[in-house]
Amino acid sequence: MDYFKKYFPIILFGTFLAAIFLPFYRDGKMISGWEGGYFLDFPLMLKNYGYSWSNWGTGIFATSLNFGYVFHLSLLQRFILNERLVNFAMIYLLYFLPFIAIYLLSRELKVKSWISLLIAFFYIANPFMSNFMKSINQWNMLAAYILPVFFLIILKFYEDNWKLFFFFGIHSLFFAFTNANPPTMVLYQIAIMFFVILISLYKEQEIDIRLILRKYFWVISSFILFNFWWIINWFYIFPDARQGYSKEFAISWLRGSQEFIPAFWRTLNLTSLLQYPINPEYDYFARHYSYFFTPMLLSIPILIVIYFLFRKRLGEKYHLILGLMLVIIGFLSKGVNGLFGSVYEFMIMHIPFFSIFKSAAEKWGTLFIFLLTLYLIFIFRELKKDRLYLLIVALLMIYVLYGAVPFITGNFLPDYKFNDVVIGSKNFLDKPEYKELKNKLNSDPEQYRVLSLPGSWNYQVALQIQGNRFYTGNDPILSNTNKPFLAPYSGSWNQRFGVLYDKISHPDYLKLLGLYNIKKIVINQDMYPWFGFREKESIPELEEIFSPLSLSLKNEVINLYDVGDYFLPRFYVPPQIIYSPESTQYELPELISLNDVSKRPALFISPYEKIKEEDKFENDLVKDNASQIILAGELQSAIDEGKLRAGIRGMNPGGVLFPYARWKPGGLIYPYILKKEEKTKNQFLNQPEELLPQNLFFAGKRVFEIQKWDRSLSDKEFLDVLERYEGEMDEVIENLEKIRMTGKNAFLLLAKIEVSFEAFSKRLLDVVEGDFGKKSQRLKAAEEATERIDKRLKAVLKHYSQARYYFEIPEEGEYEVLLEKKEGISDWKIENITPKKEERFTLGVTGEPVLPAGRQKEKAWLSFGRQKFNAQDYILVLNQTPTPNLLNEDWNVLESNVETGEVIRLFSKRSTPAAWQEIKNWEPETAYKLSFKYKTPVGRLKLSLIEEKERIDTTWFDKGVEDKLPDKTNILLEEELISENPSEWEEYSIVVYSGRNTKKAKLFISAESEEEKLSEVEFKEATLTKIIEPKMVLRKYKSQSDSNIPQITFQKINPTKYVLEISNASQPYFLVFSESFHRGWRAWITDGTEESEGTEKIIASYFGEEIKEKSPKDIFLTKDIFETWREKALPDDRHLLMNGYANSWYITPEDAENQVNYQIIIEYWPQRLFYFGVGVTLATMIGSLGLAALKYAKKS
Repeated sequence: MDYFKKYFPIILFGTFLAAIFLPFYRDGKMISGWEGGYFLDFPLMLKNYGYSWSNWGTGIFATSLNFGYVFHLSLLQRFILNERLVNFAMIYLLYFLPFIAIYLLSRELKVKSWISLLIAFFYIANPFMSNFMKSINQWNMLAAYILPVFFLIILKFYEDNWKLFFFFGIHSLFFAFTNANPPTMVLYQIAIMFFVILISLYKEQEIDIRLILRKYFWVISSFILFNFWWIINWFYIFPDARQGYSKEFAISWLRGSQEFIPAFWRTLNLTSLLQYPINPEYDYFARHYSYFFTPMLLSIPILIVIYFLFRKRLGEKYHLILGLMLVIIGFLSKGVNGLFGSVYEFMIMHIPFFSIFKSAAEKWGTLFIFLLTLYLIFIFRELKKDRLYLLIVALLMIYVLYGAVPFITGNFLPDYKFNDVVIGSKNFLDKPEYKELKNKLNSDPEQYRVLSLPGSWNYQVALQIQGNRFYTGNDPILSNTNKPFLAPYSGSWNQRFGVLYDKISHPDYLKLLGLYNIKKIVINQDMYPWFGFREKESIPELEEIFSPLSLSLKNEVINLYDVGDYFLPRFYVPPQIIYSPESTQYELPELISLNDVSKRPALFISPYEKIKEEDKFENDLVKDNASQIILAGELQSAIDEGKLRAGIRGMNPGGVLFPYARWKPGGLIYPYILKKEEKTKNQFLNQPEELLPQNLFFAGKRVFEIQKWDRSLSDKEFLDVLERYEGEMDEVIENLEKIRMTGKNAFLLLAKIEVSFEAFSKRLLDVVEGDFGKKSQRLKAAEEATERIDKRLKAVLKHYSQARYYFEIPEEGEYEVLLEKKEGISDWKIENITPKKEERFTLGVTGEPVLPAGRQKEKAWLSFGRQKFNAQDYILVLNQTPTPNLLNEDWNVLESNVETGEVIRLFSKRSTPAAWQEIKNWEPETAYKLSFKYKTPVGRLKLSLIEEKERIDTTWFDKGVEDKLPDKTNILLEEELISENPSEWEEYSIVVYSGRNTKKAKLFISAESEEEKLSEVEFKEATLTKIIEPKMVLRKYKSQSDSNIPQITFQKINPTKYVLEISNASQPYFLVFSESFHRGWRAWITDGTEESEGTEKIIASYFGEEIKEKSPKDIFLTKDIFETWREKALPDDRHLLMNGYANSWYITPEDAENQVNYQIIIEYWPQRLFYFGVGVTLATMIGSLGLAALKYAKKS
């Protein structure tokens, strides 16, 4: 009976939990979504991710071998073949295990069963934990279980060191995957130290440092030895992993995570234990916690703690330590918000590796809630005889009942609105169309990648389930295939593959795909742009672009295309090596457009999205053996300004930094802060390239100071800060001009300045207007400062109107100068204007257009002949004939108060007179320069350029999700102008960039004024001209070595090992391995004389059987596991990065002792650490079990 009474609450809660989960599994659905619950096929996941190198994107090193939990569930799935049942078990345990841990801990501390039930339910149902758990992220959520169960094991086996060692170790091993998230892993180690101290005090009633250290030694050595299989991996990958946790990123993340919550509340909400009532329409939790009485109910646990402290006055030492822990962790969970928020920022900036705790509330909050729950356990244990005990119990019951409402009503995993019409859900339906795609890919044994379209900006996608309900979370379709897929978010922390999405309409786009080992393209018509899509093409446009490709699969939702002859296998030997060290992935289309893709070239380019001046990317070995040197000119011109203003992705106002300011302007410390800033800038006085970013940084800081303290600044203090902001921007513009005068390409800096200034201006004006109103003197001063900066910046733009191409020549010799063919380009000239160069030249078009294989005639290149270049920097200018004015003198008028002629005059008192024209020959994706002269005697001139789209994407309107059609017009430009001197003419000029599918445009110029006031504006000499700026490249031919290409047969053993059979290799060659470059990949050459097993059949051949692929083995351990351990790998200086991301090795006949037939083994050698770690862990387990058996035998 006692046994039943003890465990009945667990059975009760388990039954309740099953009952509330079941409705989520009706009609074939299951719970999935966000960052963890999207895996469905766990045996397959074990094959993909159960190694030290993960088969994700183009491949990436594993950290804590994140997917270790897949091993447990893959075993379960082999017995239970139903994906939904395994999913149910996984999600169920995420909620059930934390409850059990707290319940058993309460019972271990001698709390009654029904009180233990109450406390355990409090642990699950408090607002923080309810929100935390709904993320259904296995490796993060189970922190709610790991913390109490670690405490329980240390408490229960405190007196028996060997039991403590074994049970703590074996449990940490079984749940090792919960260490996958580095901040959580570190949090566990901090918590373990706290737990040992607290439990030692509880047991011994005194502080015994030596005893604490001994107990901690047993616990930590147990953790290390039982988890050595993944801990050892960290010794190798730590330098790579830390790249994902920069200090600056952590600070910006912390500031933005709760920016919608008032600062005062951020200080008091105690890790969301006291919920801030955000938009009640967002989801059920927001609505449930938005009632006026909610703060009073949610403060009950804190009131109970305060009452306990008042009654007991920290009589026991462990009360003091636990209370101190609670205060410290509560403070840390607050992050940079509220009172003393700068302390947390200081810790991030100055404590090594503390930047990993960018999600302060989530990480520290989990520990805070557990410590609070632990405090409640001690409170209820020690207040049993208190006169208010029953009242305290009743209050906690009220709290728990209120927190349990979302569970009782089935809303603990609530749907939520992410816009006015779309509802996000964690109820996923694995549609037949999705299953068909997965079966198609998984049944194909070939090794290749899949390109995922549309390309979601965020890794959490939105897929239509039914009507306006959408699954939101990681892609549950492609994530459950044996093929790695590429999306805009794929890649390592410092590398993405944006070119695959930004260049889809490029005529040579398909040639790119082979370089990334892409064989299939998936278009999923259920994908909704809740974070937006990276590519500018709509789904119908994508289908049109890929229509020449063959369809491997087509159903109502999925189109699966095969790239055909454009495919390059995982391994290949390139007959042509193209050397272009100053190019990045964004120049790839131009580089490969000059070559036949059937020649399967490899390209030596920079891995960075933009060239780093301090890190030149060159290699003499590749240069000396290259077939061609192709250099893409870096263009600095007005067209890029147009792209910037049109919102081209890559540099957006949302990414502009507003540095945090700790000290208020006008305060005692502020003058010292300004002196420190001046000292920083003085370090770069003669280095404008270094000084300019500093000026931008401090300009952003001035804006943040106004944002933070605007209401409390005096008028003088406000104007002083505004003046300093304007001064910093003046220095920015001055340094930009200094850089330009050196002949260096300053356009990227100009773009950065433009974007930053746009963000600064918007933030500044919005803040001042919001605080003081539209008619305040402060707003007027801010507007005037903004206008002065804008005018000075526009004056600089005129220097960037000429098309300049910058080249850095790596090797002297004759280069052919090629220009992308454009209409009317035949009589243009290319001139060398390189500063301080005596030998100048001018080139004109020579001969017929250069037309590479597979390129349309109108997309050819024009040759300007060959010219000798030295190994130095060059600036080439394209001198072009002026393009015609697209505006005529016949303006249409709206309203009668318009006088036309050489000068157009618009005047009125009550109406808005306008002159307009429909622009002739308007072309899509084209840059135009608009300029005119104007003056505004009264009122202001309003300028509008509106284009009409040729077609609009009606996908979601047709599906009934959106209730209105997308706008068929696009406002390309809208601006109001006021001349400084109303009686003088001023010049206006701007570059705009037309949209992708526009067919016509209209220009409107009107007179605007305040209500019932006279308006009078004039303009003249209006011109709109097309800007033609083709790509320019230089090409130098070197050796051509298409012959003597060895034959390759390759086989995948597992994600960390490949075996290649090489034949007829009589000459040196480059071997390209299309997997992310990492120094951990090594190549060994062996005899390779063993016969292949009969089951290892050839599954594919390429290029006339020059390359063959064997059926993959996909095995964890092989009999040949040690075959290379004592062998010497190819030298590191011949392990090279190719195609901007991939591995390659330069192999000579001498490497194979002049044999022509041999074997190459490619291994990711840190997998050896994994094997060694597994051996240590197994030895620890076996040794522990053996010792336990020996002890048992002695006792009996």
